[in-house]
Amino acid sequence: MDRWTIKEDFFLSEMAKSIRYIPLETREECYIPNAWQCKLQATEQHFFVVPKDQPILVFDNKGKFQGKIGSIGEGPGEVVRINSFVINEKEGWLAIFNPANSSALIYSLQGELIREFPVDKSIVRLIPDSKNRMVALSVDIQDEIVGDSRLIYLSPEGKELQRIELYKTTHLKERLSMTDAMQVLWEDNGSITVFEAPFNNIYMRNTEGSWESLPGFNPGEAGHINSVRVYGNYCLIYATNPEMHFFIASRETGKVTHCSTLIESSHGPDFTGMLNDLDGGLLFWPKASVSGRTLVSLYDAPVLIDYAQGKMSFYEGQIPEIHQSFKDMAAKLSIEDNPVVAVVTMK
Repeated sequence: MDRWTIKEDFFLSEMAKSIRYIPLETREECYIPNAWQCKLQATEQHFFVVPKDQPILVFDNKGKFQGKIGSIGEGPGEVVRINSFVINEKEGWLAIFNPANSSALIYSLQGELIREFPVDKSIVRLIPDSKNRMVALSVDIQDEIVGDSRLIYLSPEGKELQRIELYKTTHLKERLSMTDAMQVLWEDNGSITVFEAPFNNIYMRNTEGSWESLPGFNPGEAGHINSVRVYGNYCLIYATNPEMHFFIASRETGKVTHCSTLIESSHGPDFTGMLNDLDGGLLFWPKASVSGRTLVSLYDAPVLIDYAQGKMSFYEGQIPEIHQSFKDMAAKLSIEDNPVVAVVTMK
């Protein structure tokens, strides 16, 4: 089946039970001009927003601005760009990876730089495990024929705690280019599943080293999988062919939905993702999750206003009815406001 040509509606209510919106406080020192360019992470108590080429902006879970973390630049204690970071809210620290000099910078959640320490030069990014410990993805770039990969557990003091070997490949160049498309999932039974997209398919590997392809998913030879994210029983897949496409695959049944429904917008890139039948709001595609129980995304205030007023149009797909609650929320916004966080609660 050619998944690139079949367009299907995937309704948000299939995986979620509610959605709410939290406007981020608008102040000069924390103004965010383009939500779609931002990275977003969230915890139970905070939202961490990273605008393009800026430090991390911290907001509490009600949207009030708390301060900044990190410094952009090329000097001591600075990073050129913040691409990966780990938040441990319980212990009160945040780790930023600096690929320019292979180091990790540890900050307090109030923005104080606590320490910087060197890490293995094979590390390409930091990821949190299920307990928000700091784990580094390491890819061996010394051997031009065979590339090894591993997870390296690090303490916030810079001590290496454990290594878990992941894979070997004879396609090192492709593997290095796909590290952003790999997700590590710590399962409830304690095992680790690695989701990878080395070429045009998705593979899962457990701690015993066995591999299997995600059932039912075959994007096609021309496809390039950009990222894979796992939320509950679903794999959310962003791919290009060369246009961007969004797939949702059930881990349990193997059913794959090509949900690239589009909304025409004058404010920026077209919106695409799951049809929001919870309140009839904008299409939803998550940027991050909180403990696997909630998904979060980010919308520019002018886009929400225009959508609520019927000034944006669907290219295709069934249009959910906009609820009055969504219209009331958007009516309180100004076009000069900061973006709004959408928080979706999973079933």
